[in-house]
Amino acid sequence: MVDYPWLRHYPEGISWQESFYGKPLYFLLDEAARRWPENTALDFFGKTYSYARLSEMVDRIARGLQGIGVGKGTR
Repeated sequence: MVDYPWLRHYPEGISWQESFYGKPLYFLLDEAARRWPENTALDFFGKTYSYARLSEMVDRIARGLQGIGVGKGTR
């Protein structure tokens, strides 16, 4: 077996062979906004945004981009 030195630092019960199934970023943001709407999602130089507000801003940007013709595969 190949030695992976970082494995010694994994908490007990964490498996290196664990399978992960990716989810799109928009799904993760929508889920966080649903579960923790008032929790802070971003704190940047003292300006904070909740998950709900961040989700609203992302949706607004997405609608704007779609409105000018940006879509899947656009370069």
